[in-house]
Amino acid sequence: GGPRLGSDGAFIDWQVGGEASARVAAGFLGGDLFRAVLPPEADGQGLMVRVAAVDQAGNEFVSSLTAPEVVSADHVDATPSAGTPTG
Repeated sequence: GGPRLGSDGAFIDWQVGGEASARVAAGFLGGDLFRAVLPPEADGQGLMVRVAAVDQAGNEFVSSLTAPEVVSADHVDATPSAGTPTG
């Protein structure tokens, strides 16, 4: 089991307001699920994200930079949705 990704694994590139992008690794949760947490400075107008992964053969998927769709609470002290890993 486990993901069949290469050393670069899965990650998210993010940027705010057209500045240089930064990268956050996505951790494996199980099945086909990965989780990446953006730092607090990513919380701002003009946030753009790109999802990417590289497999063991070097095949790469990279999405376009796009504005994320907020589907959970919008503040740090919120209670996560049921089943959301917190560590």
